[in-house]
Amino acid sequence: DAALLALEIPDLGLNGRLALDIHARGTVDAPALSGTVHVENARYRVTSLSQFLDDIDATVTLKDNRADLDLRAKFGGGEVFASGSLRLEHAALQDYRVSLQARRVSLRYPEDLRLLVDADLVASGNGTKNDVRGEVTLLRGTYSKDFEVTLSDLVSRSRPAGAIAAREAWKDQTSLEVRVVSSAALEVRNNLARLTATVDLLVRGTVADPSVTGQITMDEGGRITFRDVQYDIDSGT
Repeated sequence: DAALLALEIPDLGLNGRLALDIHARGTVDAPALSGTVHVENARYRVTSLSQFLDDIDATVTLKDNRADLDLRAKFGGGEVFASGSLRLEHAALQDYRVSLQARRVSLRYPEDLRLLVDADLVASGNGTKNDVRGEVTLLRGTYSKDFEVTLSDLVSRSRPAGAIAAREAWKDQTSLEVRVVSSAALEVRNNLARLTATVDLLVRGTVADPSVTGQITMDEGGRITFRDVQYDIDSGT
């Protein structure tokens, strides 16, 4: 059972079949491992997105202090592929570099934003200092949440929260350099707006505290309603 990996990686939350063929030499303190670890028909819950990575088929090939990864899985109705290498020392991660491809993957993040995306990303680091770079292409997107905006809402939201939730360390340790572009118009359909737009953005900062620069271009023909006044969009950025 792949859940046995939780003995080495607590809270991994992986289910499926695990096949091992590993040889060890050296010492207990400094083992040199060779062989393969294969996971098949596995499932992993991506808690931050409340979605599952399904039908995981992954192989890790070990040779001395190096581990090579090859993975394919299904996610959000699309496919995900990953490959790369990890360097180990005393059975601990020293550094890694992994390429990730996603094709026609559906996301609901934030909850009321539905996206269909392609992604080409490269993650590298050593576990305590990480870096994610690449490009995400939005194939389709719809935002449909209704909301009311009042002056009191804006003032109350600007006030600092009384308690600060504990943040996961890896989010502060992972820096971003990801371009986000749209190959088709994104739609907003709610009580305030009926419009379409295209995006060309750059996400930097960290996973815990990202910053976004770039441009969102609204198409002609959209409509915004605010305090019972209707505005027709000729153009907007």
